[in-house]
Amino acid sequence: VKTDLVQERALETVIRTVGTVDYDERRIRQINLRISGWITHLFVDYTGKPVKKGDPLFTIYSPDLISTQEEYLLARKTLDRVKASPVVHVRTGAEAQVESARNRLLLWNLTEEPIAELERRERPQVETTIFSPIEGVVTKKTALQGMYVTPEMNLYEIADLSVVWIQGDIYEYEVTWVKIG
Repeated sequence: VKTDLVQERALETVIRTVGTVDYDERRIRQINLRISGWITHLFVDYTGKPVKKGDPLFTIYSPDLISTQEEYLLARKTLDRVKASPVVHVRTGAEAQVESARNRLLLWNLTEEPIAELERRERPQVETTIFSPIEGVVTKKTALQGMYVTPEMNLYEIADLSVVWIQGDIYEYEVTWVKIG
């Protein structure tokens, strides 16, 4: 028999369980396009490959994108020719055409940098590079070189693994013992 003084203290219970590590759903991005075209080159060519934000994923050849680039360049040339026009409607019409083509390029997820490069080169870029929007690991890849892609296709899924979730399985009677921290 062992005796001891009565003390007030917190009771601790150890719960042993199993759990699975999972991606934080708020840190997953699916990569798809807003245009159709053919994948001409894959830079990220396997599942599990780590990527940094801004890394090239693949290049695409899109006739729609090329024609919009040509339309933008033509609208800029037209605007340059009619800038000095005394007719206001001609100038504003040309400015509206430039703005419309530029907005279409932006809506197709081209950033300011490729548009500035297009203005500098003054000729359309045949292949456009698509870059990673986040840093993480490729968890799903359906993109293949030479594949025809459309806007509804998910080409990559990239998960940021800086924060992960652990899904633990505990019995119902143990729930009262589980607390944050």
